[in-house]
Amino acid sequence: MNSLWNTDQADLSFSDENTHEFYLGEAGQSFYWDDLTLSGILHVAGDAYFYADEVVGLDLFNFAITGNGRIYFDALDANNAYLLSYTNGYNYLAAYYEGSSVPEPATVLFLIIGFLGLKTVRKILARR
Repeated sequence: MNSLWNTDQADLSFSDENTHEFYLGEAGQSFYWDDLTLSGILHVAGDAYFYADEVVGLDLFNFAITGNGRIYFDALDANNAYLLSYTNGYNYLAAYYEGSSVPEPATVLFLIIGFLGLKTVRKILARR
């Protein structure tokens, strides 16, 4: 994340039908935004990575990236489901998975209870 300009809770919007030029930055930089709203024609240049929790209105016929930059979107957000089919054909659009991969405490508790139950059943069957 770019510590000089914290935008991870901000929205970025290109919301009219004009052509917009947007420079991502140099390689090695990453920018995080909450929502990216697009309409009109957007040309993105640069080699940085751009992360958005939600991408609204992306029209790939009116969108182009020059350079090695990439736009990442949260694949677990239901509003981004339409983008998942585009990730294979467009090398500048990629999914990332926001959210925790750490199990919740209740899940761990149920897992432990299940293992204890299996252990008990195994002991009962071994006595027979």
